[in-house]
Amino acid sequence: MANGPPTPPPTTAAELQDEARGNSSVPPPASTTSAKQDPYQYIFPAIADLASQSNFQDLIQIAESTDLNVWT
Repeated sequence: MANGPPTPPPTTAAELQDEARGNSSVPPPASTTSAKQDPYQYIFPAIADLASQSNFQDLIQIAESTDLNVWT
């Protein structure tokens, strides 16, 4: 719905886990005109989900990829 209110970000642990499960790869951050989104806040739900699954290889890959993309 183009004219509806924006969807609020996930706030509960269950909502964060649901959001992280839906993101199997890191999508590009949405462009904003007023403020740039912090990439670490954007990717944290996926990192937390991987940590809860003890999937440290993928966690490291996503964390490093995000860090490299921030500084390039």
